[in-house]
Amino acid sequence: MAEFIKVQGEELIRRASKLAFDIWREHYIPIVGEGQVEYMLDKFQSERAISGSIADGCDYYLTEADGQDAGYFALKIEPDGKAFLSKFYVAKGFRGQGLGRKSFEFVKRLAQKRQAEEIYLTVNKNNSDSIGIYEKLGFENRGSIVMDIGGGYKMDDYKMVFDLTVPSNR
Repeated sequence: MAEFIKVQGEELIRRASKLAFDIWREHYIPIVGEGQVEYMLDKFQSERAISGSIADGCDYYLTEADGQDAGYFALKIEPDGKAFLSKFYVAKGFRGQGLGRKSFEFVKRLAQKRQAEEIYLTVNKNNSDSIGIYEKLGFENRGSIVMDIGGGYKMDDYKMVFDLTVPSNR
């Protein structure tokens, strides 16, 4: 049974950050290297960074399964009404159990409640496992995005979009 807990307060922020560090180090080092992973963790997934994102209107959620932190995601409704799924992760020991799909169904409900017409995310071009999962969930690849993130690093991603106006996607 999956439970979604809105991240509020220091303890939940600490748990989300710890989970991020564990997942990112396991998953992304083979894709982008240790240096970029550590830089991005500090910049985007540290307790300080998560607190700042929440203060800027991003909603973070922990996914709990069997009483354990099993994943997390972050969603921000932008001024144009689009929902940016900036984080969407399941811990290694919980993959293949349907938690990603359950989490995404929850994300869709959140976005629909806020009248979003689409959910979009960015994914590293070499992250083929995640790209495949997003395609199975109904996301479409809308092209490349390359962003300088500082520290001599770039994010070389695809933008993927899930259209909430398509009846079969609701």
